[in-house]
Amino acid sequence: MDNEKYYDEDVEVLEEENDVEDSKIERYQINSFQQDKPIETLLKWLHNGKLIMPEFQRDYVWSYSNSCRLVESVLLNLPIPNIFLFKVKRVDGEKFLLIDGKQRMSTLDQYVKGEWVQNENQRPFRIKSPNERWNKKLFSDLSEDDQQFIYDYSISTTIFETSSGQEVNENNVIFSVFERINTGSEKLSDQEIRNAIYEGDCLKLLKDISNNADYQKLIDIDKKLFKRGKYIELLLRFAAYKHIYDISVQGENCLVTGVNESKITTSKKIMLNNYMYYSNLNMIDYHKDFDQIIEAISFIAQYNETAFYAKVRDRNTIGTTVHELFSEALVLAVIANDYQIQIDKQVFDEKKIELWNDEERIDYFKSKTTNPETVIKRVEILLSIIRG
Repeated sequence: MDNEKYYDEDVEVLEEENDVEDSKIERYQINSFQQDKPIETLLKWLHNGKLIMPEFQRDYVWSYSNSCRLVESVLLNLPIPNIFLFKVKRVDGEKFLLIDGKQRMSTLDQYVKGEWVQNENQRPFRIKSPNERWNKKLFSDLSEDDQQFIYDYSISTTIFETSSGQEVNENNVIFSVFERINTGSEKLSDQEIRNAIYEGDCLKLLKDISNNADYQKLIDIDKKLFKRGKYIELLLRFAAYKHIYDISVQGENCLVTGVNESKITTSKKIMLNNYMYYSNLNMIDYHKDFDQIIEAISFIAQYNETAFYAKVRDRNTIGTTVHELFSEALVLAVIANDYQIQIDKQVFDEKKIELWNDEERIDYFKSKTTNPETVIKRVEILLSIIRG
């Protein structure tokens, strides 16, 4: 087995196991109920923003034949699978997040608009049907009765909402519902789910920074980071761990209002969810966090393009993946050290190898990773390295 690959995966697995071990899993307080909603209502909601189709669900993958078959099922008054919605409160009113039902809603929307679109492919949406009454007809070609029949056709919807009354619980309940109930062809990554749930200025800023040339340079070798939003999640990790470090070292001065470490930590997944949630409420000064992170990333990229890369125990060569916990601690250490590294690149690489061979120190990068004391210790280790 490739030692390098084994060691990198081993670190990641250990981190995930600690997240599960440290989490206090409780029974969720959720209400769910069924409602039949006319297609016309659902399409109006989609167009006016009351029904939110998350970003990761916007890609359309159904074939033209399958799309036609759904429309024909509606015209035949046959039942179609129900859709799942999560009711949430937003600043501009009550919204419904589409958890499951992307293809059905997209197909119906496209048929009413008259054009079938899939990536670069598009064509007039003329339904294929053995029934001559509908075959090869656009929605606009149908009789008024058939058009109204489509609008009036009711789709069974399962609507979820939290009953705890606690916003932060709702924030993580929605994440779990998306994670477990979405029945798409491919399991969603954690960050893809966050991109759906936490749309707002914080996410926009994360996406902008993820395209930063210096950041791209530092993570370029690790191709897996560019899949499923993981490169965005890595930036979010920098910010969330910085928040924990600042609270632990500086106290409440780093906050706009009282978001203490207990509301951010617990597990990596909840930590990242909560950071975005509180940022969207402007309860965390995330602009300050990201300004400092960008400055640190720029400095590190100029200093050593390979600084984020993992090193394995048995080799004196740079590994082929970005070690997330190491790079997170390095960014925080550079910020804490006034954007300086007081050793040259070669010594830095040698120190990294020494760290990976040190059973006691490397344990801080593999266990209790969101614990404030562990976060502080990782930064202290990196500070000792970059200060020589």
